[in-house]
Amino acid sequence: MPVCHRNTRPIPVAIIAFQSGTLLFPVATALAQPGIPNGAVRKAHPDPGTNSPDSPLNRPVLGYVASSPAELRGILGVPSAAIFSPPLPLPKDVTRVRVAPGQSYALIERGQQETAVLPLAGVEAGPALSVTGALRVADIVAFSPSARCAVLLSSAVARLQVITGLPERPQILQDIDLASLPEPPDRVAISDDAGSILLESSHAVYLLSSDGSTRIPAGVAEGSAWAFLPDSGNVAIGDRKADSVYVVQPLVGRVVRVLPSGLGAIGEIATSSDGAVVYVIDPDARQVTSVGVATGETRTFELPVSPVRIERLKNVDTFLISAESGQPAWVFLGAGNGAGAVFVPAEQAVQRRSRKLEKSPPDACVRWSLVESSMAEE
Repeated sequence: MPVCHRNTRPIPVAIIAFQSGTLLFPVATALAQPGIPNGAVRKAHPDPGTNSPDSPLNRPVLGYVASSPAELRGILGVPSAAIFSPPLPLPKDVTRVRVAPGQSYALIERGQQETAVLPLAGVEAGPALSVTGALRVADIVAFSPSARCAVLLSSAVARLQVITGLPERPQILQDIDLASLPEPPDRVAISDDAGSILLESSHAVYLLSSDGSTRIPAGVAEGSAWAFLPDSGNVAIGDRKADSVYVVQPLVGRVVRVLPSGLGAIGEIATSSDGAVVYVIDPDARQVTSVGVATGETRTFELPVSPVRIERLKNVDTFLISAESGQPAWVFLGAGNGAGAVFVPAEQAVQRRSRKLEKSPPDACVRWSLVESSMAEE
């Protein structure tokens, strides 16, 4: 492999890693390798699947993205230098992956087998655990805020199932014939104790009780965004007609707390891991607004991209706000004073940069403009 020699001074690897995590990461790992002549830079191997200690796969995992129905990738590194991993190895018969909030596991569909729990840790997926009696295919899957419960809904077999005990001891708590419901739902939300399940059809919002009966809950407007608070039966409602957010106890139909109004176009909403903050995305204005549940205090963050989703990743109050197959992703950091958006380049872009490094001619010196002044000696 060609080596480019220059008269250089040693520099801290951290300078490269934090200046540009994606472009310069291969050089940062190369500079840290033993056996390189003084003043030389060895090009890193472009294959991120290597078992080397310096492999990107050994970097921290910020979260996971289902980059296609049957493909799962990790977001590796730190917020200032994050990249996508190669596709994680999954059971060969997987046809659909749905990652739970907090991302300790995913629910997977496997052809003719029952839905199963797939533990996630680092860049490895654990052995699949079948959920006895679970639907094979679901049109809708909804998780509770802390991912201890989930709802599966299949219009093909006209059934709705409630799963509790996730992820270690999953079991079917309820198995309901959709014909017993007022209308087939097209949206579902469930609380952490599975005691409150909200369903929405094209004409109504209704509450599903543990005995299978339904009723219309007060204070839950049609077409609203929903998010149950963790460890609570209370649900945050983003009323798109009134441009306001409030908290409701759906079991008793009581509005617990009215939060600020005039938030603009409300997209989706999500809660912080402790339920103290509600995050509201506004795709039109490219904003995320945080609303304190106890105080009503709001903070609005301008974004470089239109947020189309808000899904909680592994780290505390870290959310995926944009990700499409083969495209860059954006992550929103909601915790502390460092809140803001983080860019994750498309996996293909990382591969192109690695191939470009490999194709550099043997007699060419690769110059890294961000660190050139720190490296070169006249």
